[in-house]
Amino acid sequence: MFSPRGLQSMMLLVLLGLGRHDVEASEGKQVIHKRVGDSVELSSNLPTEGVKRATWKYKNSIVADKDSGLFPTNPFQKRVKFNNTTLSLTIRDLTLQDSGEFSFTSTTDRQRPSVSITLLVHEPISTNSIVFSNVTEDGSNGVCTVFLECKANPHSDVTYSWTVGTQTRNGSRLQYSIKPQDGDTTFTCTASNVISEKLASTTLRCSNTGTNSTDDVEASEGKQVIHKRVGDSVELSSNLPTEGVKRATWNYKNSIVADKDKGLAQTNPFQDRVKFNNTTLSLTIRDLTLQDSGEFSFTSRTDRQRPSVSITLLVHEPISTNLIVFSNVTEDGSNEVCTVFLECKANPHNNVTYRWSVGTQTRNGSRLQYNITPQDGDTTFTCTASNVISEKLAFKTLKCSNTTGLSSTKGIPMIVWISVAAGGGLLIIIIIIVVSVCLCKRKWSGSDSNELTVYADISDFSSEVGSSDKPCSLYDTIDSRNSPDRQMPQTVYDKIQIQRMRKTSVSPYQEVS
Repeated sequence: MFSPRGLQSMMLLVLLGLGRHDVEASEGKQVIHKRVGDSVELSSNLPTEGVKRATWKYKNSIVADKDSGLFPTNPFQKRVKFNNTTLSLTIRDLTLQDSGEFSFTSTTDRQRPSVSITLLVHEPISTNSIVFSNVTEDGSNGVCTVFLECKANPHSDVTYSWTVGTQTRNGSRLQYSIKPQDGDTTFTCTASNVISEKLASTTLRCSNTGTNSTDDVEASEGKQVIHKRVGDSVELSSNLPTEGVKRATWNYKNSIVADKDKGLAQTNPFQDRVKFNNTTLSLTIRDLTLQDSGEFSFTSRTDRQRPSVSITLLVHEPISTNLIVFSNVTEDGSNEVCTVFLECKANPHNNVTYRWSVGTQTRNGSRLQYNITPQDGDTTFTCTASNVISEKLAFKTLKCSNTTGLSSTKGIPMIVWISVAAGGGLLIIIIIIVVSVCLCKRKWSGSDSNELTVYADISDFSSEVGSSDKPCSLYDTIDSRNSPDRQMPQTVYDKIQIQRMRKTSVSPYQEVS
């Protein structure tokens, strides 16, 4: 049997993945990678029950304490929060300077293991990789040797790889041989760090001149394609050395944007959104719009004309709203199989790639036809819509009912159900209107104030009737109908005609006599 302390030691060893037997001295080490501007939550991953003291430190500074809360001198100031219940630390708007070692120490009835967390904040690769190229030609055998170098911003912690056709080589520099028969050869540099990746391509050709010179480099063109999203900024660079450059011009489509001697052209299409660096000869455009997409060209010369550089800028609108999924299910009662028809739509609709996932199966395209059976139960269909800069997902769960000899209504379009419901509601409204009109007519026909009624005639008795006689009324007539000692009228109308003082009346009952 293990003692309570020994059991606790073994559990902590399993949780923290440590090889030491002394838990008090053991340390749980974590490494967290984040990008500039992100937020991070640091947790010790230890139980919080019974904790009497707990302290977070960053390097040699105390950040927070269970009893005192955040320290006023902590290096993160208003960007940090301390949760006194979970004992976690949250830091927002991370900077490169926030990278470093965090330590967490705590005690219950005794000292617990300290936890060390290494936070590494990285700057994403913000611009496309810069490719420097040079081609030398050996006239004896018609082979060109290509020298390429790739550089990314930032320069630290970046891994480079080159791709030529199906071949891949690691490193920022590449030496490669091409022949005139190869035609245009595209070299692609991939620069990546832990949180981002950028690509740059250049296309080169070996000419068949049989000379050992670099003249053919002048005719070669470095082609780049840059993808950006609406609202972003972009820096366009020729990737050529700037020393000794006498003339340099940036063109957008058929318009001059900037010139080394004159600076920005007043008629440039970007106006206040563009800047030209006269030292690096780069062009920076901010607040990009969809209309900014197009071809940029850079021409320059030193003592002779240099190769022109062509850059294609493609500005994309991110998928801004959730996807819309249309679905319809039809059932075949003969074999108890349901055919599912689905369609996925995203906003914006252009330049979007769709992919459907069902279980372990994946199919491309915005539309999907798929068969399911009652035995499958709930089946989830996932649509992934993506463009170069964004991605959205939508889910739809459908089931095939277990009805044989089927005349199921599942396949009836929703518009039919809406039409039936609308027709039924309209019929009910028409019936209510007709009944209301009929009731109103009956009420109007019985409320003529100029027509005398039975009760009006009864109330007009003559004053000549003796005081000893009973007043004549409906109730008197009904009470005295069966008296044997006097002959009385047998109906209400008889009595009215005998005993009342006749007046001119329009009552239909008086005209009967």
